[in-house]
Amino acid sequence: MNGKTIISIVVGALAFFAVKYGVSHFFSNDVDLSQIVKDHPEFSKTADDLEDAVKGLSPNSSIEEILKVTEESMTKNLPIKVDDNTILVGVKAGPGKLFTYDYHIVDLPDITAEQLETAMKPSLTAQYNGPDMKAYKDNKVIAIYRYSQKNGDLISEITIGPEE
Repeated sequence: MNGKTIISIVVGALAFFAVKYGVSHFFSNDVDLSQIVKDHPEFSKTADDLEDAVKGLSPNSSIEEILKVTEESMTKNLPIKVDDNTILVGVKAGPGKLFTYDYHIVDLPDITAEQLETAMKPSLTAQYNGPDMKAYKDNKVIAIYRYSQKNGDLISEITIGPEE
């Protein structure tokens, strides 16, 4: 795997958990990701940690190795408050080419799985199919988004893969 692909996978990991997909932004299309990163230094810290971690990877690293390093780097900075209603509490690489994002939803006790999926899946699919996620798609990485209430009760799990 070349260095460009390694960096693309890491950028993809950051893109997937970015504020753009926070639950309170269900109906907003005017989110400026660069402004969000400026406003949320924890994203910058995670990006810096990921950049440092991938420097130690060989150009021959497997996609699974890259995802594992990404998990280890991101985990150091969790939890991250994505927005007023969404907290990224965990990430997990594997098995194989899976990458799971675990979110807690706060202050929305009545949200249903259907509401969450209707609001989030189109945006998540569009991001997966966009240029930032090309390395995920090319390497057949499957992203899983688990949304739970703060008490741990699962609301919904959304899976996005190369066939989307």
